[in-house]
Amino acid sequence: MKTRLKAIGIALVAAFAPATAHAGLAYNFTFFDVPGAGFTSGFKINNHNVVVGDWRTDPVTGDFQGFTYDNGAITVFAPPGDGILTLTRGNNDAGTVVGGSFYNTEPRERGFSYDGVSFTEISVPGSVRTGLRDINNNGVMTGRARIAGQNVAILYDGVNVTQISLPGATSNIGEGLNDAGQVVGTATDALGQSLAFYYDGASTTSFAIGAAQCNQAWGINNAGDIVGVYTSLADCSDAAHGFVRHLGVDYTVDVPGAAQTDLLGINDNGWITGAYVDANGATHAFIGSPIPEPATLALLGLGLGLLGARRRAA
Repeated sequence: MKTRLKAIGIALVAAFAPATAHAGLAYNFTFFDVPGAGFTSGFKINNHNVVVGDWRTDPVTGDFQGFTYDNGAITVFAPPGDGILTLTRGNNDAGTVVGGSFYNTEPRERGFSYDGVSFTEISVPGSVRTGLRDINNNGVMTGRARIAGQNVAILYDGVNVTQISLPGATSNIGEGLNDAGQVVGTATDALGQSLAFYYDGASTTSFAIGAAQCNQAWGINNAGDIVGVYTSLADCSDAAHGFVRHLGVDYTVDVPGAAQTDLLGINDNGWITGAYVDANGATHAFIGSPIPEPATLALLGLGLGLLGARRRAA
């Protein structure tokens, strides 16, 4: 089903700056919902600024389905069969979508890819469960799998699988990757604490946003910018804030007036996507387009000035 939806609002804000991060990034926000949805969340955004994500009619008990959002046009979909939960989490520039589905007949997660026409089920060799979360422009995928009794993050190219685990973690899931094969995700330790991790192709390291006790990494672009979510409490029970790690500096990004902001995807243009919770507890999707920094604007003004001077001289 395809529906055209106008953005319900645009806001111009600068990033908030609690003690855990720096101010300095600003975005124009566009907010949207799948028509009839009680819950809508963007998860990833490709370099054509097309968003993929999840939605459901009932905000608490409804079955999740997938959607794409392309310049106001929304297309919803779900794999065939008796699926009760479809997690649509990643897309690349070719438009291939990946995720994971659960079914009534066999309640284990199965990975899938979707090209806009047909679905393909994907299972990592040797696994009893596969959930895909992102795909890069080389067709390499990341996500999670249960292999030999271990819950590991994965890199999978359709033939070869690389298992990724943070040392000491009991569970790992890859949430985002770039074309270089760098992966970010979330691990869980023996105490149940969420740990953001980064995999560089050789080793896996955890990181935190300042003093935050709950940290989750959700997306990474080809410049190495990382986005995710953090909270103050170790059990992740307090209000979440979005973050962008840009050139090694962490910035907090919150939707204005939101009770909670989940920042889940970033593309090479610096555009971001995710979800926010409003004052009434409803969850809505957003896209954020970066506002040029003052230095960029100054350079732009200088270039236009020089161009005008050359025209006058001519």
